Amino acid sequence: MQDTQATGTSSEFLAFSLGDEGYGVETAEQQDFLVAQECDEAQGNYLGRPMEAGYFAALLEEIVSVAAVWGSHYEQDLGQAKTG
Repeated sequence: MQDTQATGTSSEFLAFSLGDEGYGVETAEQQDFLVAQECDEAQGNYLGRPMEAGYFAALLEEIVSVAAVWGSHYEQDLGQAKTG
């Protein structure tokens, strides 16, 4: 992100050039601003609401499981492309 510090429509929204992180993202416009500033990381209710640790752990486990299945299909497709 460029040397920019900005406030958005929410008084809680801040974008810092230090560390390329945006905090308190509440709207699509704020997310668009961060993308335009080449911000690599952001957090806020627009991107995901706070959740209980147990729910997060289950969600992460599901994501890892799906990624493993997708990865094995990708490797099979890649192998077929090399031999076919």
